[in-house]
Amino acid sequence: MTGLPERHEQYGGIVTTRAGTRIVAHYGRPERTYRAVRNGAGVIEHGVGTIVVKGAWREQVVAERFSNELPDVDAGQYGFIRSDGSIVADAYVFTVEDRVLAFVPPDRTDAVVDAWSADGVLVRDKAASFAVFGVYGPEATEKVASVCSATTPETALSIDRGAIQNSGVTVVRDDGVTGEEGYLLIAAADDADDVFDALVNRGPSAAPFGYETWETLTLEAGTPLFETELRDVEPGAIGITNAFPPGERPARGERRLRAFTAATAPTAGTTVYAGDRAIGEVTRARAQPKEEGAVGFAMVETDEETVTIGDEGLTGTIASPPFVEGSDRSARLLEP
Repeated sequence: MTGLPERHEQYGGIVTTRAGTRIVAHYGRPERTYRAVRNGAGVIEHGVGTIVVKGAWREQVVAERFSNELPDVDAGQYGFIRSDGSIVADAYVFTVEDRVLAFVPPDRTDAVVDAWSADGVLVRDKAASFAVFGVYGPEATEKVASVCSATTPETALSIDRGAIQNSGVTVVRDDGVTGEEGYLLIAAADDADDVFDALVNRGPSAAPFGYETWETLTLEAGTPLFETELRDVEPGAIGITNAFPPGERPARGERRLRAFTAATAPTAGTTVYAGDRAIGEVTRARAQPKEEGAVGFAMVETDEETVTIGDEGLTGTIASPPFVEGSDRSARLLEP
């Protein structure tokens, strides 16, 4: 959630509320910032919930509800937090010294705190204490290296620590979610303004971008998002293999998430048909800024290669992402 609304507005940012969280929707020209990220580098302030777990039993408590293995010290892991068979949240989980740190969807912070609360552990919502920025693009490594003393990690979800000017930061290599090189930079909330200013204005250029561009970038990369694809669904419907230990992916359900291409972008919630039979609905779709046509995700019950979207008969072709070839590859691509 943005703690810098005035700073974003100085750059033309449109601050809005989504799922109870203040985020930047865009900076006036999403297509332009999209090109900046695909061709160079861009910066976004992420709206995330931040949870810290301490105590002797912290790893055991977190592991009970986390779909993946816990990471080694100073490393991270992506996975799902589950309850009653469905996904309560997706999360980056990091093991850091004497604590476990997790980034979760901001409107699911309370649910995750409740899920991990137990005797022998201390679970705290620390979102107000931190700011989390993302730097993405084929020049993201050069951008981060130009302003930060930390070494840019090479392995996905590995960590290094350093400073931007006088502000301490933790740098995490992301797992390719935009289809480009990417890094998370975590700073104290009090240092957020200085860190954001340095990321935008110092060293090689990096355009600030908002969540409209984020949703297009991640969709083209083939990365499902919690808000649109994962919320409260059964893990078997989501073919993200890196959310589970090797060989432990849940059995595939009748309905599953599929990617598609179409001539135009249908709205989320549009019904998908196989013949005359309704088989599901669109979760997210976007026109491709650099290509003709549109791409999207739909939760459907079919193995057909061609579907009909909406009552106006838009043809959709089931496809395998990524839809762009960038400087990195998403670790969350759907299993074929």
